[in-house]
Amino acid sequence: EGSALAPPGRAEATPRFCAPTEAEECVEIARRVIALAREGVPLRRVAIALRAPELYVSPLEAALRRARVAAFYSPALRRH
Repeated sequence: EGSALAPPGRAEATPRFCAPTEAEECVEIARRVIALAREGVPLRRVAIALRAPELYVSPLEAALRRARVAAFYSPALRRH
């Protein structure tokens, strides 16, 4: 039985983590997105929720761009 946050077929959601800086945290997010894709999870099923968009939007965009991960950003994030 999976959790409400877990992708279909997975027992539990991806473990939480922390990093020394927002930029390093975003690099780790990009790594985890790539790992999910390699496991067969379609990128359209991956979402990233930002607790503090004003701190994370720019480093996240940069990390995903460097990792060559195509991303869609909610129009609400453009206000930050």
